[in-house]
Amino acid sequence: MINGATYHPDVDSLARSVDVVSIHSPLISQTHGMFNEKLLKSMRRGSYIVNTARAEETDQRAIVAALESGQLAGYAGDVWFPQPPTKDHPWRTTSTPRRYWPRCAGM
Repeated sequence: MINGATYHPDVDSLARSVDVVSIHSPLISQTHGMFNEKLLKSMRRGSYIVNTARAEETDQRAIVAALESGQLAGYAGDVWFPQPPTKDHPWRTTSTPRRYWPRCAGM
């Protein structure tokens, strides 16, 4: 263990203790939908999420609700799901601040 570092046994513990979460995990059964309504509500109010992993690791409707309520101050994502996005996709129907840099996570 690194001196001064804090070990978190799971993503729930980590998300409750930071202001910015940067997602870099593979899409597997354990990470699919990992950032759901319950986890988002446990995060510090006004937190940020940067997702350079896969869109399917987040519940996109829960992200939009968290942005609209102020629970999240911002969300930056690399991809949309599905692609191409539908006309009623949550990112298209919200007026909350968000940023997308499609397919630049590997830069």
